[in-house]
Amino acid sequence: MDSNHRPPGYEPDALTNWAKGPELPLPFNSNIFFILVQEIFDFLHEKNFIRIIIGEEKMYKAKKLPFLYYQLEPTISTKTNAYHYEKHYKTYLNNLNKIIVKINISTNYELIDLYNHLDIIKDEDKNDFLFNLGGVVNHELYFESIKQEKKLPDANLLLAINNSFGNLDNMYNEIKNCTRELKGSGYLFLVTDNNKKLSLLITTNQDSPYLYGLTPLLSIDLWEHAYYLEYQNERNRYVEKILKIINFSYANKLFANWHT
Repeated sequence: MDSNHRPPGYEPDALTNWAKGPELPLPFNSNIFFILVQEIFDFLHEKNFIRIIIGEEKMYKAKKLPFLYYQLEPTISTKTNAYHYEKHYKTYLNNLNKIIVKINISTNYELIDLYNHLDIIKDEDKNDFLFNLGGVVNHELYFESIKQEKKLPDANLLLAINNSFGNLDNMYNEIKNCTRELKGSGYLFLVTDNNKKLSLLITTNQDSPYLYGLTPLLSIDLWEHAYYLEYQNERNRYVEKILKIINFSYANKLFANWHT
């Protein structure tokens, strides 16, 4: 676990799997030895030698969070972010990798490109594959959509928002209305089609807009694990708060890249 994800003075409980042990002094030469070993390992891993030896050539890697666990306080707690990333997101990723190994799909594909190759997935594996693939890509987009430093839509995306919703405030109001309609668990997405038309899409479980030929730009996770520690069963209040830390920086890039 990257120690940078620990807030000042924060002592994690056992469930976050952060171990804290006594610091043992090492001789100077031992430190040099361990540094050299780590550098050699990193080099071999980068060149795929280690990945081939331990079978990681078939593994997708966890995407680094764009914020530290404590940086979304008080909207989202440190504990929720830690659980969400370490327990939920990484579980989907691990399960996806197991399926990838089982059905022997190339990991040369970008994750979202896998939606374009569903024809090579056997029917008996397809539901689990889609569920865990969605669990990875949906979470990664959600994590990219929130940040304490608020970033507004750039000129291109704002123009599309105004054309589709009237203005940004109208879009926020529609988001609130849409999320109230969801029964059970799922996500709210801001999506674009090939004509730069924006719309809001609610999906259930881990379904992705890519299944419907749409490109997601930002996401709000509406599963209870995303908010229950802070808001219990008050999902509407969670949505109100989360809209205050929506960050359009990533959405701006996705929209520009998709329509270039």
